[in-house]
Formats: sequence, C-alpha cells, structure tokens
Amino acid sequence: MAEHTFLTRCLSLTAIVVLQCSLGVARGFAQLDTGTILGTVTDATGAVLPATTVAVENTRTGVTRRLLTNEQGAYVAPALPVGTYNVTASLAGFRETTVGGIGLQVGDRINVDVSLEPGDVAESVTVSGQAAPVDTASSTLGGVVAFEQIQDLPINGRSISDFLVLVPGTVTTGNGAQKSVGGAGVFKENAGVAFLLDGIDSSMVAGDAGLENTLGGSQGRLTHASLDAVEEFRVFENSFSAEYGQSLGGVVNLITRSGTNEFHGGLFEFLRNDALDARNFFTPASQDKPAFRLNQFGGNVGGPLVRNRAFFLVNYEGLRQRIGQIQNVLVPTQEFRDSLDPILQSVVDLLPLPNGPVSDSDARLARFTRGVSDVLNEDTGLVKWTSS
Repeated sequence: MAEHTFLTRCLSLTAIVVLQCSLGVARGFAQLDTGTILGTVTDATGAVLPATTVAVENTRTGVTRRLLTNEQGAYVAPALPVGTYNVTASLAGFRETTVGGIGLQVGDRINVDVSLEPGDVAESVTVSGQAAPVDTASSTLGGVVAFEQIQDLPINGRSISDFLVLVPGTVTTGNGAQKSVGGAGVFKENAGVAFLLDGIDSSMVAGDAGLENTLGGSQGRLTHASLDAVEEFRVFENSFSAEYGQSLGGVVNLITRSGTNEFHGGLFEFLRNDALDARNFFTPASQDKPAFRLNQFGGNVGGPLVRNRAFFLVNYEGLRQRIGQIQNVLVPTQEFRDSLDPILQSVVDLLPLPNGPVSDSDARLARFTRGVSDVLNEDTGLVKWTSS
C-alpha cells in the first residue's frame, strides 16, 4: 500500500499587483474589470446638445473623466472602475446639472441621460438617485454579487465560491457532475467554466492529485483572493461577448477592491477548535473527539498615495488547518514478509509493520492503526495600486 501520512499543501505568499489607469491609457489586457456609463444630453424640449462638457466623477476616489458630447449629443465613458459615480453636464446658457448616486458594477453599460434647463451657468441642478442599469450592447445572462452581500451574509470557511448560489442558474449542491454555472460543470477538471480575477485568468492552480482545476482535488478554494479583497463579482452564464472567451460554459469574474481618498483598514481572526465542539451523539464516551484546528486570520489597509490621483490597497489572509484522521488498514505480517523473495520483500518492507491483531480472514495480514493530521496551510496576499 502507498503510505499517506498527511496532506500538506502550502501555498506561498502570492502578491497580485494590479496597475490600472482611468484615463483611457492602453493596457495589456482587455477591459474585463470595468464598466461603461453612456447617455445623451438634451435641453428641456428634447433637442440634443452637442459640444456639452460631461464630467464623470468617481465619488470614492475623486477621479474625474471629462468628455464632450458629439453631434448627436451623445457621450460614452468606457473602462470605468467599479464604484459610485456622479455625472455632471454643463453648457453656456444652461444650468449645470448633476445626476448622482450611479452605481457601476463590472461589465455594466449604464445609460444616464441628462436634461439641461436654460439659466445662468453658475446655477446648478442636482438629481439624486441611482440609474437603473441598461445593457444596450448584448443579451448576456448572469448576475452580480455585490460587496455588501459578501461582507454581510454569514459564511462558513470564507470561500468566495459559496456566494455563487446567489446567482440564478448556478447550482452548487450535489456532486462534481451536478454543480454548474449556466449549465456547464464546475468544481472539476476541464469543467468549461472560466474564472477571472480582475479580468485575468485565475482558473489554473495546482491542486491535489495533480488536478489543474479551480478547486483542487480536496480542500482548495475557488481563488486565492481573500473575501476582504473582493469588491464584487459577476457571473456570466451564457451569451457573453467574445472578450470573455476560453470557456465552454460560464465565466466568473472577480473584481478586487481599490484604495480611496479615505484611509480604511481592519484585522480579523476566525477560530474553530474541537475543544469548542459538542461531541457527536453517536460517538462513544470512551472515544476522544477527532482533533480539529482551524485559524483564519489577516487584515487589510487602503487609502490615497496622492489624493484624487493615486491609491493603494494591501491585503493578507492566512489559513492554518489541522484535521485528525485515523488510518486503519491491513498490512503484511513479519512472517509473511520473511517468506517472500528478497527483491519483493524489499518492496513490501516499505509498508509499516502491524500493531494490531491478525486478520480473521487471512493470516498473512494484520491490523495497522495510527492517528495522523491532515495539514492545510495557505497564505494569500494582494497589493493593488491604481492611478488616474
């Protein structure tokens, strides 16, 4: 028998450095981690207003994109980081008008039309309220899990994959063949579902038994991004655009948080221990409870490097898990080993000697029992810098 003493996986500290530019500078990857705000500027009669200045401001960072409407009064602000925005339109002879509280999620194309009223340019009108997302470019089906859901909903194990159940059309129960996103299997090798982190493929990670899949062969998690580092994620089930290729089924795109104009940070530790667990009702009183130790700990800090210009976020999460296991198998007795050919005996001697009674069904075998600990160590880090 091949001796398996314990499972050890140690994922060395992984630093994800994401450089983003919010002024339309070319980047090496497709814009899979952003959204778009577009619309038309008109006057009170509905006539379009060309050459109108439109300012699209991220309320958390103060970064502003300035545009001019075209001959049809239309404007488009592409490749915007996720967040909350104000759209302000101004033109000589009209009151400056602001539409505020526009929530932009990854992959969104939100239509925000602005109507200007005649008046002094120094006067202003503010329209509060979030615009309803309208995707005018595709028939993509799926859903978004927002930051508030990730932070507020109770979850055991801090695995981001557990939140997939919130998206209609996603099945996370049953065996590996039954779990799916948009009808394509997930949580198994070559399942046909692509996983992205800020638009970059994060599906292929080393797992147990040599499986190069997303969750590994046993205890691995969906991605090595901490919950505290995820702003939101979108699940594209089908009919998504070609930029999300390399998938036979759905696409799961996770977007990491960014720093803002305010400093924020926090520390955490979650503990599970068999000393705090109740005994299983069917476990004999003479038998010890299985050993179990789980510590998940970490923290994050983010803020401005240069106010309204450059921002940072640093995140770390560690996991230390120890699970007690009992190995109870039959191995060859010493007498049987001595009777073997020397070449074969050298191989059989690699197995441990029995420490229990001889088998009732085969005198050549005896019981070997021992306790071992399955070990899981994970260290996850993220360093993100964004600038305008």
